[in-house]
Order: sequence, then C-alpha cells, then structure tokens
Amino acid sequence: MKLAVRLCLALALGCASAAHAQNYPAKPVHIIVPFPAGSGADASARQVGQKLTELLGQSVMVDNRPGASGIIGTDAAAKAAPDGYTTLWAASTTMAMLPYLYSKLPFNAERDFAPISLINIAYGALQVNADLPVKDVKDLIAISKKRGLNAGTIGIGTNTYLFGAWFALTTGADFHFIHYSTTQPAVDLLAGRLDLMFDGLAGNAGAIGAGKVKVLAVAGKARQPAFSNIPTFTEAGFPEYEPLAWGGLFAPASTPHAILERLGSATAKAARSPDIVEAWQKVGTDAIGSSPEEFVAFVKSEQAKWSRVIKAAGVRLD
Repeated sequence: MKLAVRLCLALALGCASAAHAQNYPAKPVHIIVPFPAGSGADASARQVGQKLTELLGQSVMVDNRPGASGIIGTDAAAKAAPDGYTTLWAASTTMAMLPYLYSKLPFNAERDFAPISLINIAYGALQVNADLPVKDVKDLIAISKKRGLNAGTIGIGTNTYLFGAWFALTTGADFHFIHYSTTQPAVDLLAGRLDLMFDGLAGNAGAIGAGKVKVLAVAGKARQPAFSNIPTFTEAGFPEYEPLAWGGLFAPASTPHAILERLGSATAKAARSPDIVEAWQKVGTDAIGSSPEEFVAFVKSEQAKWSRVIKAAGVRLD
C-alpha cells in the first residue's frame, strides 16, 4: 500500500513538472552575469539574451552582479529558486578556476548548478608589444630567459594571469607579472610599458588588426578565420598548451529536467544564430551552442586541467 502511494505521488509530481514545463516561461527570465556591465561576458550574455527573448516569447534580462572575482553573482544564482527563471552566465574563471584558488567558497561548482549549454569559447593568445624584437614564441622564451619580461594581468585569479603562469610552467619562460585591477594592461601594452600579456583576441582586436600589437600564437585546433596569419600554439611547438576562456549558461540545481531541456535547446539555437556566429568570429571567438551533456563533459575536462595548473603554480587566494 505504501509503495502504491509513493508511485502515485511520483506520477503526480511528474505530471505537475511536465505541465509546469509546458507553460514555461510564463514570466521574464533573468541571466545573472557575475561581471560588470560592459565586460565581454556582459556583451555576450546580452546578445544571447536578445535571441532567447525571441525564441522563448518572454523577456530575457541580464542582471549584472559583479564582485569578488565573480563569487557574489555566482553564489546568488546558486541560491535562487530552481524554477528556470534565474540562470547564470558562468565563465571558465568561476566554474573551472575559482574552486581551486580558494579552499572554501559559498557555492559548490559541481553540486549547486545544472548545465544548460556551452555558449562560446575565446582562445587565449600571446600578445606582445609591437616593438619587442621577437618573431615567434621561441624567440620570446629565449629573450625572457636572458633578461626577464614584464607581463600584465588584470588580477591573480583571472585568465590573464593563469594563462601566463601555465605558459611559464610549460616553457620555462621568465616573466615578471604585474597585476592590475582594471583593463589598464592592454593600454600599457600598446604604450610599451609592458612587454606582453595573455588574453583573448577580442579585447585587442582593433590594435591587433592595425599592427600595434603582435600576436605570436593563439590557442585552438585550427587558425582563427579572422586572424589566419596567427599560428596556433600547436604550430608553434606547444600542443599541450591550450588556454581557453569560455562562457556558458547554468541553472540552479534541481531545476526540472523538462525546463532544462527547453532552455538548452533555445540557448543552443540562440548561440548558433548566423549573426552571432559572424560577430564573434570576427574577434576570434567560436559560437558553440552545446547540449547539456556535452557541456558537463567539457566542464569536467576544464576543471581537471586547471586544478593541475593551479596546484603546480602554487596559486592560492585565501
């Protein structure tokens, strides 16, 4: 009798969940972006959000909650109601780096979130001042070992530092890292006050195109169509070095599966919209639009990679 009651209850809950999903979304959906307005993540989220508004038939609004290297906004998303109306634009830093930089976080990257879709990947690039007398990556490594080179970052817990720290570990290059709290290193690179920095191509696309910044190599299995003159790190002789910055959509754990499927298919379609694909390709970013299952596998591989790098580099933020 008790078993029959439990089965009836399970069926009732399943039917209720399905009915809820059929009516979803019945009100605006929010994307928490744990980074400032005007950042690359913010711009991408707004582009995708506009497409999702059209696909879902409800407003999809970006809610910027920056602070503490993305921890504040990510924690807010983890604690939101699991009803599909609050999602998180998560980045490689929040999901694959922060868990290994801090001994304790207010959220658990694996337990507290349900993946929706990997949306885009920006490939890390080795960018140098145009006047630095190097022609390729091996030249840069050789010069760094003779006199050291100044490398700019926007903070220890960021891609810009961890990409560089991994490169130094891989190659034995000698860098003096100078940490900024703003995007000033890109300006100082142009001015010659820095020798190099590691970042995606998007932030400096104009300067790169104008020849004011040289890019010695970029991550990725193939050359970027808009930057076809730049070799990959594999071509440069470093196939194991693959620094990626990515963005993807998550929901709080326990969000009904049917809603995740609805969001997942719409998000993948939005990311693969021809105008978004074209716009991102121009700045060296690939539009992905993965399934939730593909996203899970990708995040696990990124977490394994960065846990090794961060441990080897001895980086801790607490």
